[in-house]
Amino acid sequence: SLKPIIQHFEYSLNRELLDKLEQLVKNAKVSLPTVYYCAWGFLMQRYDYNEDITFDITLSGRSNRIINIDKELGLFINTVPIRVKSNCNDKIADILVTIQKDIANLQEQQFLKYKDYLDLNDNYFKSSFSSLVVVENYPISLNEYLEPLGLKIESIKFKEATRYDMTLVISNF
Repeated sequence: SLKPIIQHFEYSLNRELLDKLEQLVKNAKVSLPTVYYCAWGFLMQRYDYNEDITFDITLSGRSNRIINIDKELGLFINTVPIRVKSNCNDKIADILVTIQKDIANLQEQQFLKYKDYLDLNDNYFKSSFSSLVVVENYPISLNEYLEPLGLKIESIKFKEATRYDMTLVISNF
């Protein structure tokens, strides 16, 4: 039997590229994760030779519709598929807006089981390559709680496993 190849790559964007991304986000009136999802979708389209691609993303599950969610502890994340459909005539700004709207719609259905979500959204094309994009946009800083105790964390590393062919984790901090 074949053993999976597990590799870890780490890359940091330089300030110039980050500034350009921030300008794109501002001009297109979308979130930075939307730009990441769009870029991943374009890459997967090229890889899969298809203009219509689906991959999974994680959502926080911390909807304002849940009373006192800000006082709850624990993980509420859910995985949902997102579709990136484009052709060479589409403007990137239009694709970004479509993805942003799709994410807003996903927020309403993020509490569904994955299978139930797919049953409700049968127009999603499943690519031949399964991937997950996780955007971590929360800083992990425990030092403010630990320093009064004389403790300090210098670095944190996570090692996570998924069922996907590839998982892209983007840290926004």
